[in-house]
Amino acid sequence: MLELIDLSSLPPQVPVYLLIAFLGSASLNIWLLVSKRSFLPLLDEQALQKGGLIGPPEGWWASETFFQAERRAIFSKTWICVSHRGRFAKPGDYVTSELAGFRFFIILGKDEQIRAFHNICRHRAFPVARKASGSAMVLGCQYHGWSYNTKGELTKAPQFDNVPGFDKSKNSLFEIHTKVDALGFIHINLTGDQSSVDNNLPKPEKIGRPARVSPSSQFLHGWELEGKYNWKAAGKLQSPICVAPKIVK
Repeated sequence: MLELIDLSSLPPQVPVYLLIAFLGSASLNIWLLVSKRSFLPLLDEQALQKGGLIGPPEGWWASETFFQAERRAIFSKTWICVSHRGRFAKPGDYVTSELAGFRFFIILGKDEQIRAFHNICRHRAFPVARKASGSAMVLGCQYHGWSYNTKGELTKAPQFDNVPGFDKSKNSLFEIHTKVDALGFIHINLTGDQSSVDNNLPKPEKIGRPARVSPSSQFLHGWELEGKYNWKAAGKLQSPICVAPKIVK
């Protein structure tokens, strides 16, 4: 049972103490989230030592070696929600992003299909889309002018038209497996194994009352939070983490 407290009946100093406690707690959480150090491994190690349990191996939280293994075993083989259909209002709208070091962009084609591609030109691996977001029916690499349409097909390759054996159809952008679920959320899978992406998308656990989201929802606003910490530490500090979409109506 919830009781309402009349703050006016409390001693004058109590509301001040409550405000100080709230600000202190909020500041501590923000500091833990963006701090270069993390006390999570220390706390975990102390708890494990007391309980006589075996903890994670050394370097589990911040080792570059572990992260590279995670890129191959997790981020390269898992369906990951990265955006929402409402972010793309008209054909040619695109959004660039980066996931665990993999640069890619999502674009809406003339056929109203959402596709994702590695943001790498097939000529010299220069980024094809350089802005965070935009709208274009043709994306041109600024290095040597190779251009691609919304399906990722190579449409122009200056000075290569007369090269013997050169075939534009074999130099399309590298496409990423993409699915849009019933609510309009866009998922990508970076794996090259077709058999592992033929299965259905995992169903997320519902927490609280789901918002009224549909494929026709409109994108209103987005925000990003940057910090120098390992993805596992971020998940331990605040879970679950929503990669995207940002805010939809």
